[in-house]
Amino acid sequence: MGGASAPLLWENHMQDKKVWYEPHPVKPERKAELRKRGFQIIDAIFMPEGYENPADDGEPEGAKKATVAELRAALEAKGVEVPEGAKKADLQALLEAVP
Repeated sequence: MGGASAPLLWENHMQDKKVWYEPHPVKPERKAELRKRGFQIIDAIFMPEGYENPADDGEPEGAKKATVAELRAALEAKGVEVPEGAKKADLQALLEAVP
C-alpha cells in the first residue's frame, strides 16, 4: 500500500514564502515592489502580536528607519490623530497617505 502524503497545511506552505504584513488597501506600486522582492502580502490586521516585518530593503541606501515614536511625532505634527494601539506599519501607511 502506498503511503498517503500529509495534507498541505497553510502554515507549512507559508514557511516557504516570505510574508509581509501591509495595511490594506495596498497601492499597486507598493504591491508590485513587495511581490518583486518575493513577499506574500497579508493585511496588517492579521499580523501576529509582536511580529515585525523583515528589514525593508526598499529604502534608499543609508536611509534611517523611523521609530514608532518618530512616526507618531511626525503624524501629530501634521495634525493627524494617531489611533491608540496602532502598529508601526499602520503609522507608516498613515504618514505616506498624508499630503
